[in-house]
Amino acid sequence: MARRRLTSAKGKKKAPVEAKIAQGEEHHSARKTSKDVDSFRVQPATTGERELNEYLGWLWGAPLEDRNVRDEIGRLLGIVLGKLTNAVGTGHDEAIELLVDLLRDYVARLNQISIWNVKAFQRVAARRNLWPVVVHAHKDSLADAKALVDLIGLGSKTGIGYRNAKTFRWRDERALAAGLYLELHTGRYFPAYLGYPENSCHQLASKLPPLKRDKAVIKAWWKPLMLLFEERYGPAFEIDEGFERHWLSPGFVPKRMGGDPDKLIKLSTARKIYSEVTHWWLHAATPMRRPRRIKGPGNDAAIQAKHYANAPRGSWQLLATRLPKLSQREAVITQWYEVCKLCYLDEWPEVFSEKDFAPYMKNVLRRRNQVRKTIKDLLEQGLNTVAAQT
Repeated sequence: MARRRLTSAKGKKKAPVEAKIAQGEEHHSARKTSKDVDSFRVQPATTGERELNEYLGWLWGAPLEDRNVRDEIGRLLGIVLGKLTNAVGTGHDEAIELLVDLLRDYVARLNQISIWNVKAFQRVAARRNLWPVVVHAHKDSLADAKALVDLIGLGSKTGIGYRNAKTFRWRDERALAAGLYLELHTGRYFPAYLGYPENSCHQLASKLPPLKRDKAVIKAWWKPLMLLFEERYGPAFEIDEGFERHWLSPGFVPKRMGGDPDKLIKLSTARKIYSEVTHWWLHAATPMRRPRRIKGPGNDAAIQAKHYANAPRGSWQLLATRLPKLSQREAVITQWYEVCKLCYLDEWPEVFSEKDFAPYMKNVLRRRNQVRKTIKDLLEQGLNTVAAQT
């Protein structure tokens, strides 16, 4: 097979097509013609190389307004960068160096161009919640990155409200909904979703139009967003500590306990007991889902249990794995209550008096669906807020 060579029209060695593109982007007002790419095509020594030339020529001249063209660029970059990241994952030094250098160079170029054409970048950045920046070891680079984020107005029209320090919270459901949508939306331009099952959130999102103020479009986006949400927070997402505030509502305090000075502590403890029992129930009900294992305040809420030790015979842990799915049937609530009581006696015996435990614990078990509905309603509000901003 003849050796491939990259040559110019004058026979001089030139940079690859990608570098040529990057050089042209340094001058944002410059326009390219087909002759530019012709100069850098591989010499057609074989049929495969001729086909490669045709492909490069089509890709270079195709309009970026065409969604198919953007998808093809994303696919091509995904293949190339995927090869690098796979090698990086094995600890390949040269792959790490190459990937870091490529990303550093092109991200630096991107952000330099953003200074020249601020208005165009503001239009794009306003509807995104993430932006690549280059930082170095000196802390001043973090200040530079923040200045760039402020300049392009990152996230200003996402409905997340980053700039409002008084009301913004990372765990607010509206912010979560906006972040999940943006992750699904931007991920559509890369081929990673092709490896997911047909009904996965990434596959479903790849077939949807961008979110807008249209009930049908919002409803279509709701399913993949909830699938991704449950992937992150588990099927029993209500037990995540980030949503604890919903359990501490005054309406959750049992009747005749409103004057209890420790009512919030007792509500919080009853929620934790329900959480512990639910973790073990999930272990048995969904062994392949690796349910979240939140160990308590101060621990990373993203910790997931990869393995549960075998529960001792007669323990509340073993009994929890045999519980039916929690429902509003009184017989089911009673079964859950008995296991929760054993957990309470084992781990939190000092919090409740003997007569206080039953009303607090049963209230938590009965209100579980209410908490789930509240979280879903807030997520839906967040999705509608994002749609109104776009």
